[in-house]
Amino acid sequence: MRFANPEILNFLWLVPLLFILLRAWAGGRRKLLLKVADLSLIERLTASVSYKKRLAKQILFVLSIFFLIVALARPQFGEKNIKLKRLGIDVAILLDTSLSMLAEDIKPNRLEKAKFEIQLLIEKLEGDRISIAVFSGSPMVICPPTLDYEAAAMFLDVINADMAPTPGTMMGLAIDSATRLFDPKEKKYKVVILISDGEDQGSDPIGAARRAYRQGVRIFTIGIGSKEGEPIPLKDEKGRTTGYKKDKSGAVVLTKLGIDTLMGIAGAAGGAYYTASQGEWGLDKIYSAMQKLEKKELREEFGHQYEDRFQYPLGLALILLIVEALIPERRKVK
Repeated sequence: MRFANPEILNFLWLVPLLFILLRAWAGGRRKLLLKVADLSLIERLTASVSYKKRLAKQILFVLSIFFLIVALARPQFGEKNIKLKRLGIDVAILLDTSLSMLAEDIKPNRLEKAKFEIQLLIEKLEGDRISIAVFSGSPMVICPPTLDYEAAAMFLDVINADMAPTPGTMMGLAIDSATRLFDPKEKKYKVVILISDGEDQGSDPIGAARRAYRQGVRIFTIGIGSKEGEPIPLKDEKGRTTGYKKDKSGAVVLTKLGIDTLMGIAGAAGGAYYTASQGEWGLDKIYSAMQKLEKKELREEFGHQYEDRFQYPLGLALILLIVEALIPERRKVK
């Protein structure tokens, strides 16, 4: 036997406490009467009271509370096989891992904050198949399409800056790569979430977004960074900042948010653009939009369903309450 709500059983400790309080209340009432009347008078006035029946009523009441708590915990035993259908969509996460994602205008830095927010999204998914790819100068699939969210979270955890084989930022190549993760025969059920600072080095990301949309892919974009620009810190093996990235002339490179590019990608692929901040990333809104999309059957499997048996303790509780109400406290006195 198992309980669907085992935490409810913690309230069982109230049962003996309730019985003690009832007995204490009965004893206190008798002591109060002794203070205002003579013992012989009290015995004559309460001659018809049956203390055994009063005790029996208290026991029945406490037992009914016991069985009521057990019923609320939903005892279950016996099970049956049922057919389960997983309905969902295919979701591909495209995460920019270029060096500019190490900028610290969003704490602790853009990349680590993005990974944290993606983790929260993964925890919300139910039935949707997820894949994860990273990109800088070239894309690389980190997690192929899967329904195993724990595995996806493990892959997400190992992502670091500039882990893609080629430096730079080529969003167009990344979008084409993400499109190939989906079934080309389907013209719906496909979503790409692209997270980047929006800087691109001539890879025509808007053209790639149009090609993806023709394949039934909707792209939502999230822009990270500030319009004013932020230097890119360089760190040693211990994580200490040793300086900032510079161009060939020796000037510190500032990475700026490319809103126009990200908005263009989202507009070309039927999605929406959101600007990330320390407290709001837009992933909740993207998740809500995903829930409104038509879903497909991703997998059919068999599962076990336990049979609820709360009716039995609930029935016992009701019977005990009825019996308690029917038992009189008084007895016949000649």
